[in-house]
Amino acid sequence: MKQLDLFGEPLERSDDGPRDIYGMPLARRTDPVTSHQAADRMRTSGAARTHAEKVLAFVRANPGSTGHEIAAGTGLAQVEVIRRLGDLQRSGEVEKRPAPEGRRCRIKPHSRQSLWFAIC
Repeated sequence: MKQLDLFGEPLERSDDGPRDIYGMPLARRTDPVTSHQAADRMRTSGAARTHAEKVLAFVRANPGSTGHEIAAGTGLAQVEVIRRLGDLQRSGEVEKRPAPEGRRCRIKPHSRQSLWFAIC
């Protein structure tokens, strides 16, 4: 049975392991085998799709949210939210915009926060 990505498209396999429809590896070549197994499980179990749907629903209801706000609002880990936002951005369902001046990122104080918006 063929494995499907977050959006139901067949995963392409290469020498580096499974890839999504954008050609991005689900785990880095240097990652331990357990990371590759976890990536496969996220896709095949439907968890990645479910998490993406949660993230997209939150962004639609709360346009202009930060990754931190989305994580808090969905109950997902921030790293999971960022991964799903990347998937949704590549599929054209959300877009990232810089925050207005004054809203600075806590991790990188010299850069502005990113705000996420659903694309209708």
